[in-house]
Amino acid sequence: MTKLARNLFITFLSIILILSFLFTGCAQTPLQPEPAASSTPQESPPAAADNGTDNVTKPKPQRIEGVNLPPMPYPDKGNPKLNTFLNGLIKAEKQGEAESFARQRNVKLVDGKVRVEVEAMPGQLDAAANATAALGTVEIISLTLNAISAVVPIMNLTALAEEKSIRFIRQPVSPTTLAPDK
Repeated sequence: MTKLARNLFITFLSIILILSFLFTGCAQTPLQPEPAASSTPQESPPAAADNGTDNVTKPKPQRIEGVNLPPMPYPDKGNPKLNTFLNGLIKAEKQGEAESFARQRNVKLVDGKVRVEVEAMPGQLDAAANATAALGTVEIISLTLNAISAVVPIMNLTALAEEKSIRFIRQPVSPTTLAPDK
């Protein structure tokens, strides 16, 4: 047998072996050992209502005996329509530290107001511009970007984010150069 024929034969046998292993169920090992048979009858699980879905049971989390941990609290991430900086700025404003928070991040605040870019929901640019004008000062409305550039008081950011016509509020993108500094 030539070397090529032998390699093809070994590859063919390997594929058959792998396929037979997968289709016979040998690859499916139980995660938990089967419970020992007991002489007491066990209750069968209640039948689920037939609502057109498969009866899939969710695995219960395993508990380690002797370890009793309190539930983990989720961190307060703020409003999902505001970027991380703006959520942090609102939190700092409530603590009276908005100026230092903004200064650490090289953002200029003017009289408790911050420059933002408001992205409108599709087809709702006019409604978003009106909502922004009611809570701040609109500077530029971009029809092509479906966005509004505005200066908004920090404490009005949450109310602005709750408007249905607004998709997201973030800091304006600053232009950067690709040329190295000399």
